[in-house]
Amino acid sequence: MGNTRIMTFVSYKNLFDHVSKSGLILPLSYLNSDANVDNVIHDLIDDFECVEAISYSSFLNAMVQTYKADDTQKLGWKELQHCKLVKGNENEGIVFHRDNLLHLIGQLIDKEKAGVKKITGQKTFGNAADFYKSLLLINGKGVFHPPSTLTEQILLKDTFLRAYPYYYLPHIVEQIYRIRLQRYWHIYHDLINKLEAKEVDKIKVGLKKITDSYKLSLNQYFHVLVGVFGWFLQSQALKNADPSNDQAKKLGFNHKNLESFYVRRHNFGDGHDTFSLIGHLSKDLSELKRSLKKKRKDPPEWIL
Repeated sequence: MGNTRIMTFVSYKNLFDHVSKSGLILPLSYLNSDANVDNVIHDLIDDFECVEAISYSSFLNAMVQTYKADDTQKLGWKELQHCKLVKGNENEGIVFHRDNLLHLIGQLIDKEKAGVKKITGQKTFGNAADFYKSLLLINGKGVFHPPSTLTEQILLKDTFLRAYPYYYLPHIVEQIYRIRLQRYWHIYHDLINKLEAKEVDKIKVGLKKITDSYKLSLNQYFHVLVGVFGWFLQSQALKNADPSNDQAKKLGFNHKNLESFYVRRHNFGDGHDTFSLIGHLSKDLSELKRSLKKKRKDPPEWIL
C-alpha cells in the first residue's frame, strides 16, 4: 500500500512572504485579522467586472464539485503557474473549492463598484493572478481553519483529506442531491396525499405559493431540478464510475466545452420549463445584493 498523503487547503501565507495593500508592502502578520484579509481582497477585486467574475467563479464551482480531489489540486496549481504566482510543481494543497468560490461570489455581489476589469480573454495574467490571490487569501481566513475538534477528517484510500469536507467529494455530492430530490418528491408527491386534511393544509398553501411564484406546476418544477441535477452532477458520476463509457462521455457538463456550462435558449426554446423557471429565478445585481443580506436557516453545506 502506498504512503498516505495529507491534503488540505493552500493559503496565501503558504506561498508568499508579504502582502501588498495600497502600494505598501506589509508583513504576513497583517493577515492574522480576518477584517484585514477582507480589506486586501476588496482592493484586489474592486475593479473586477461583477457579472464576468461571478460567472467565472460559478464555472470553477461547477468543475470542483465534479472533480476528484487529485484533479482539483492539479487544476488549481496549474492555474497558479499560468499566472506566474508559483514556479515549482510541488503542491499538497487545494487552491479553490466550493466554499472559497461561494465566499468570493458573495463579496463580488456585495461590492459597490460594477467594475470593468476582466479575468478571462486577456493578453496578460495580471487580472487572473489577482483573482486567485483573493481565493488564496480566503483560504487563510479563520472560518476555513476551525478548531481541531471540529475539523472534518476522512480517510479515502491513500489520501487523508484534512479540513476538506466530505461533501466536496464528487460521488458524495451526487448522492446527497439525488437522495434529497427523491425525498422531496416522495414527501410532496406521495406522502402528502396520505396525510389528514388538517395536517396537509399548511403544506399545500406553501406549495401553492411556490407554484404561483414560478408559474410552474410541482411536476414541472421537479422536472427542471432533475434535469439540472442530471446535467451537472449525475452525468459526471457516471463518467467517474466508468471512464471508458463512450456514451456517458457525451452527456452533461464538460469543462473543456464551454457551451455545456450554459443553458442556451436556442437549445430549448422560450416555452420550455427550464427557461420559464430560470426567468422567475434570475436576479440582477441589485436583487442579488438584497438576497445576500437575508439570513439563511440552512447550514452552508446544504447550498449547492
